Amino acid sequence: MNKKVIILSAGGHARSLIPIIESMGYQIEGLVDQNVEKGTLINQYPILGKESSINQYSSEEFILVNGLGYLGRENIRQQFYDQFKQKGYSFLTIISSEAFIGKHVTIAEGAQILHRAIINAHSTIGENTIINTGAIIEHDNHINQHCHIASGAILCGQVTVGEGSFVGAGAVVVHGVNIESNSFIKAASLVKHSN
Repeated sequence: MNKKVIILSAGGHARSLIPIIESMGYQIEGLVDQNVEKGTLINQYPILGKESSINQYSSEEFILVNGLGYLGRENIRQQFYDQFKQKGYSFLTIISSEAFIGKHVTIAEGAQILHRAIINAHSTIGENTIINTGAIIEHDNHINQHCHIASGAILCGQVTVGEGSFVGAGAVVVHGVNIESNSFIKAASLVKHSN
């Protein structure tokens, strides 16, 4: 039997994940968000309280979803992930049924693969990483943990993206480029050389 889901945050990214979680057959208990009043309904699910209220829910019965998107270079998303992992919680790996996942792809805990994303053969997606709507990850890519590959970005073959990096919407990263940890690649950029 699947654990029930609690979603961290009630923002736009969290709301985008809800239909995918539902389609995966999980029951959503509710969401937590320090900026939304307890009891407020988000896509028909209640706000359970602030993030600290998760401590009331057993890690044996509940699994978490990191509903935070990109919030700047301080990587609050990573802080949430690390905080609750240290408390013994697990994070749901989310893969849209509308995504294409090639052969011999590895997707780690808490990663999120949204609608129409493509991940081709022998690529690796790290923990707590977002591959957003319509992003293309070509063959033999290594996307480290806590990254966000935004909507419509294209990473050609054998690209490595360092931990905590953000690749903006519509950016193109050419074959074989290495992106250092905690990098910020602007939307619509063309990245031809390793940084």
